[in-house]
Amino acid sequence: MLRAAGRRASPWWIGAAFFASLAAFAVWYFVTKCGTGWPTATESAVSGDDTAAGSPDRSPIAPLLDDTRQTAASLLERFPDDPRVWDVAGRLRYLQGDTIAAVEMWEKCLQIEPQYLEARIAIGTLQFESGRFADAEQTLLAAFLQAPANGRAAYVLASTLLNQGKLEETVEVLQGHLSIDPQSLPSQVLLGQTLLQQKRPAAAKECYLAATRLAPTYANAWFGLATACSRLGQTEEAAEYRRKFQQLQRNELQQGMDQTRGYSDLRTTGETVAEVYVTAGRIYQERGDDADAERHWQRALTLDDANLEARMELAQLYQRQNRPRETLAVLSPLRESRPDDPRLWLETGRLHARLDQFELADQAFARVVELTPESAQGYAARAELRVQCQRDAAEAVQFARQAVERQPSGPHYYLLSVAAEQQGDRSLAIDSLQQAISADPGNPQYQRRYHLLRTPR
Repeated sequence: MLRAAGRRASPWWIGAAFFASLAAFAVWYFVTKCGTGWPTATESAVSGDDTAAGSPDRSPIAPLLDDTRQTAASLLERFPDDPRVWDVAGRLRYLQGDTIAAVEMWEKCLQIEPQYLEARIAIGTLQFESGRFADAEQTLLAAFLQAPANGRAAYVLASTLLNQGKLEETVEVLQGHLSIDPQSLPSQVLLGQTLLQQKRPAAAKECYLAATRLAPTYANAWFGLATACSRLGQTEEAAEYRRKFQQLQRNELQQGMDQTRGYSDLRTTGETVAEVYVTAGRIYQERGDDADAERHWQRALTLDDANLEARMELAQLYQRQNRPRETLAVLSPLRESRPDDPRLWLETGRLHARLDQFELADQAFARVVELTPESAQGYAARAELRVQCQRDAAEAVQFARQAVERQPSGPHYYLLSVAAEQQGDRSLAIDSLQQAISADPGNPQYQRRYHLLRTPR
């Protein structure tokens, strides 16, 4: 049914204020929250008609764009056959407001790499926003069939179909996406809207209930829920949900006023430009130029200290270069923004251990245990730390036992064997090593150690 959708068209107009606000929500959610892939031709690709440098009317964001323009020009000169380079240049054109040139760059992306998903979604989104629904449908259908898990492709395609009155196709797209990603708030809300259009309020109610669980403070989800209940004749529930909607709407209005007062065009542009530097760094790194990659990722963090991708790329680069102190410096700020991420604490602990910072390493590993008490990784890390430092042998054995209890694997039995030998418990060391060999009979390290333990001293 979806493949034939582009051949059928019927006029449609959605007049309800709720639907209009939902469309605005989509643009905000997928452009500002998720980003869109954004691609020129060398100098024309990165040049623009900004106000001349030095002019009193020059925007404060102009220096940012100037800097990025130089980055894009350098990439285009060195790697013109890489579609991501055109993507970077196109993002710049989009920031300048030149959507026509941006589309040309995305089309160049697709000439080089016909399956470049972000270019398809970006072109389709602009076609949708300009009211070219038939063109948008064709572009976005290809993107959705290529990647049905992609939330932006699914949502904007569904919106395009809905604006043409193709309700069945809209439902098919959204249900297909939700079968892969049931946590997609935009798809749940838009599916609820479409089901109301189909006069299926019971099914719509389920979608809105799911949406309120995903985002309890999103006012329009409660409005849709109230509407569905009203059409089902559930007047008391409808009244309750309507009151909830009105309360949240007042809160959103106040928050919107606060955000407007605190809005910084320079900061927002800096965050977007930082993404350009992240992409540029990846291109340089893949071409073997670690120095330029590092410079671009550092620049990204200068513009947007909260950019997780730039931070993780730098951390991985420093890890490969055996620079634990720099790796730790890059990762440490994440402990405040991601305090409940056990992987971050585990990596932080390992870095402290490499720097011979026992107490800090053990504190990080203890945090892993606290966050994931049923997992073996935190216990194993605490045991291995003690084994490597040859201290607290009794604690090392205790933590290794706890790791084995949670995951009786070869490495954990081997760790217990080493800890037991350090404690002087030769019998436990041999028994644990036998368990390790049973789990992994072909492991030469286990065999060598077993032979040494069984050799009379």
